[in-house]
Amino acid sequence: MSRGIIGTLELEEYVSSGQVLCAGFRDVELMKEKKQRRFSPEFLAAIESAWLRHLQSNPHDYSGCMGSIVSFSLSEDKLTIKFREGSFAEFYATQAQRPEFLDVKSKCLDKEICLPLSFGAVAITRPSPLHPTGCIVFATRGETTFDEGRITLLPGGYFDPSKDYIRGEKGKIYSIKVTVLRELFEELCVSRYESIHFLGLVYNSQGSRQPLLALFLNLPFTAEELEKITGNTKEEEVKQIFFVDNDVFAVKEFLRGKKLAIHDAWKLLLFFQEDT
Repeated sequence: MSRGIIGTLELEEYVSSGQVLCAGFRDVELMKEKKQRRFSPEFLAAIESAWLRHLQSNPHDYSGCMGSIVSFSLSEDKLTIKFREGSFAEFYATQAQRPEFLDVKSKCLDKEICLPLSFGAVAITRPSPLHPTGCIVFATRGETTFDEGRITLLPGGYFDPSKDYIRGEKGKIYSIKVTVLRELFEELCVSRYESIHFLGLVYNSQGSRQPLLALFLNLPFTAEELEKITGNTKEEEVKQIFFVDNDVFAVKEFLRGKKLAIHDAWKLLLFFQEDT
């Protein structure tokens, strides 16, 4: 990681809070683990008990499906991720048990924890006379998120094996690109992008402690066009959306006095490092 980019963005405090698990890939393949995982009765009972306690103060939360990373490997320029089906209840209940740093050589990363695969994008709008370099889409996190009030980048979200696939001749083909399109529509009210580029697989070593695929998207809209579209968004995880010039110094000025979510700091560092 370039010390120059870290210093320019003044994100030194975040460097020790994240771990780059893998970088240098152009595509991602998702494979569902074929063998059914068996967990101890004690583990399952602890999950149920923790989730029931959570529901007492959050009765509308839903323990949806999410893909938990079992292992990953890099071959040439493709990152292959093996996952099993987990749940938000399991993710929530095992938060305290997840390690500060992952042993990437482990053949079974999640063991009796949940390491849900998510993605986070640096989305770049098309250039316009007002914004000749395009803009990066930022937002303030809403009340239903882990980092309420912090600055994040849109879009982002969890890979959901029950939704994020296409039908092939031999069955389901799981795809993080389907996740990207789903979250684009949910958070920015658009359902297409011009191109996608993967920056790396990173791990948040504090707070929620979860893996994330960092990437950047080129959007087929100017900031002015997208601002009109997102005026209709009802996404409760987003309080306010901002369009900041795609320039390291403009981003630095925007972030001054604000707190970033850890994953989002690493997305920016990886993005501007690749851009230099």
